[in-house]
Amino acid sequence: MLHILVKKIIDEWDPLDLFPYAPEDEYEEEIKKIEEYIRNASLDKDTLAKEIYTMFRRRFGSDIFTESLESCITIANKILDTSHDN
Repeated sequence: MLHILVKKIIDEWDPLDLFPYAPEDEYEEEIKKIEEYIRNASLDKDTLAKEIYTMFRRRFGSDIFTESLESCITIANKILDTSHDN
């Protein structure tokens, strides 16, 4: 269930603006890492946001991943709020 929720939020966010041209599993690596962080740590929104920000910048580089940390905070909030509701 957590995987579906995280995937939906990340895919809707589409931080690299790849959809509908990219494969459906384009962000699968990041989604799995986010799930691990949520399951293995007591995260607050700022910590999760920093993890998301760092993860995407490492994988795609700052020239491709141009989202701000504030944008990642918004996504972290959505993920944590949704995961706590279920």
